[in-house]
Amino acid sequence: MQTTSKSVARDIQTAGNNLTTIYYGLKKALNDGDTSKMKLNGKSIPYIMGQIDAFQKALIPMQREWVSQNGLSEYGGATIERFCKAMDIRKDTFYRWMSNSSDFSDAIKTAKDEFKRNIAKTAEESLFKLCEGYDYTETRTEYVTDKNGKPVIKNQVMTKKHVHPNTAAIIFALTNVDPERWKQRNQTELTGKDGEPIAVTRKGLSMKEAQELLKQTEIDI
Repeated sequence: MQTTSKSVARDIQTAGNNLTTIYYGLKKALNDGDTSKMKLNGKSIPYIMGQIDAFQKALIPMQREWVSQNGLSEYGGATIERFCKAMDIRKDTFYRWMSNSSDFSDAIKTAKDEFKRNIAKTAEESLFKLCEGYDYTETRTEYVTDKNGKPVIKNQVMTKKHVHPNTAAIIFALTNVDPERWKQRNQTELTGKDGEPIAVTRKGLSMKEAQELLKQTEIDI
């Protein structure tokens, strides 16, 4: 909805929320009997239902974008309550749309998958950063109180620091990215229970397991 202003979008949301109950009431009436010739404020019921459908569909791109950025329920995403508050709809409206609107439910499912992929990408980038090491700037700020009792900056020192590669992160990455090569290299270097070699399976090590290995040996990587 890039071409729709926030105020118009809000009006559409409110209209869709207020009319959704009417929509399903009218739909039931159509299913129960022939009301196609009935009119409401000069408009036929099928026409009104079509307009309400248009309201709902106009919201879908914005709703999908919101879920792809914030998630929904799974993978640490936002709650349904938070989504409904952001979209200015009732919770029962959300569930009704999920059950009755394939356009809406498909968009939400797609957006949730996008959110999941974004999490995986962020995690991979963070792991790579830990393996490689990185620089960052630390800022220390000293405040004093002015004559009005408000804090003001007296001095600010910026220090560039370097974080060395994290050995545990490197072990974790190697055992997952190249398990065969890493297993062969380390089976004779590390010992498990009763002095037996530690077998690194294809599923790789968890971070906790990698940290335990790190405690047992010093590995020059």
